Amino acid sequence: MAKSILELYVDRKADRYADRVNEEFGKTPNDIVQSTLNKYADPSKSGSDTPSHAKVTSRLMAVMVDAVNMKHPNTFTEKQKQSIVIASMLHDIGKTGVPVSILDKPGRPTPDEFDHIKTHTIIGNRIIGNWLRNENLDENQRQILIYAQEMACYHHERPDGNGYPLGLSCDEIPYSAKMMAVVDVMEALTAQRAYKDPMPFEKAESIIREGAGKQFDAELVEIFFSDEKTRSEINRIIEDGRVEKMNMQIAENEELNTDNHSNEITNFNIGEER
Repeated sequence: MAKSILELYVDRKADRYADRVNEEFGKTPNDIVQSTLNKYADPSKSGSDTPSHAKVTSRLMAVMVDAVNMKHPNTFTEKQKQSIVIASMLHDIGKTGVPVSILDKPGRPTPDEFDHIKTHTIIGNRIIGNWLRNENLDENQRQILIYAQEMACYHHERPDGNGYPLGLSCDEIPYSAKMMAVVDVMEALTAQRAYKDPMPFEKAESIIREGAGKQFDAELVEIFFSDEKTRSEINRIIEDGRVEKMNMQIAENEELNTDNHSNEITNFNIGEER
């Protein structure tokens, strides 16, 4: 089947980014992995919200896996749960290849900018796919990266076929990506962003429930919100994430002020000596 214009576009975008990674970091697999992870963890290079979003969604993913096991016992082993939770932190790794000016733009992106944002799924797929070629990976590392690749590439696909990058539907979408789709949007709706205030838990839940069977797997939505203890844990994780992000921003501002003050002192001393 012929590729769509979007698929061709993101293919070229991903190839260009892979070339830049190799040029910037060299071709040693470990160097590429570490440098890309460092870039992913740096808000100035992956978007101001990306690192905190990755942390909170990984915690929500742990709740999701537990909730699935409550509904369908033994779906995941403890080791599989750990692998999925670790892998979930990499679901937006492809944003390291999207301009930060677009990711941090206040307000709605233009259609062209949204096309750029969509490329993070294919870029993430390529990045993790390259890591999987490392023959020195042990079985556990390989499984983590397989889950990570599924989530990175397919977490914006939808059961109704209207997602991206490939327009997959229902059972064509990996289960890990279906879980990520729910927790990803739950965090995004309830978090503070440059362009919006955080949404109350109940409102976010209502929006996700409305999308059940269309944007989200219907059973996973019901599983995620059906148990009161689970709901309470979700709410706690969201609140903790807000506090952590606020404290991080305060610390960053204090560090910036300290640096500026140090520069002023240095400049003053130099002036006095003259």
